[in-house]
Amino acid sequence: MLGDKFLEDVPCDLSEGDRATLGLELAEAIVERDRIAEELAAYTKRHRATIKELDESISEKATALESGSILRAIECFERANYSTDQVEVVRTDTQEVVWVRPFESDERAVPLFGRDVPADDDEPDEREDMPAPLEPVADDTQL
Repeated sequence: MLGDKFLEDVPCDLSEGDRATLGLELAEAIVERDRIAEELAAYTKRHRATIKELDESISEKATALESGSILRAIECFERANYSTDQVEVVRTDTQEVVWVRPFESDERAVPLFGRDVPADDDEPDEREDMPAPLEPVADDTQL
């Protein structure tokens, strides 16, 4: 009704004390906001990394289930197949050929006497840094 009293927000000039108090409150609010923003960024970064790791794990498991196989570290050895000019990678537990690759240029030579062994243990083997010759594979086409 007309004549009733009520509160209304009205622009008022700030006193020096009001300015000082408001300035401190503003600075505190900015510092608190920045602190929370930094915490949020760290939290988000940490959880994004966790989500990425979980997504990779989910993808690997889904692929394995879909394909029916999974990659595992199995002890293998390389064997030379001179009839095909290829090196075979063979599982030591099942003797199954896992995959083959072409010979590299230094693997083409057939070893005549196996690996050289120094006569005296005190003499270093000049070829010590070279890999051992590959095991030959029987040529199944000539059997």
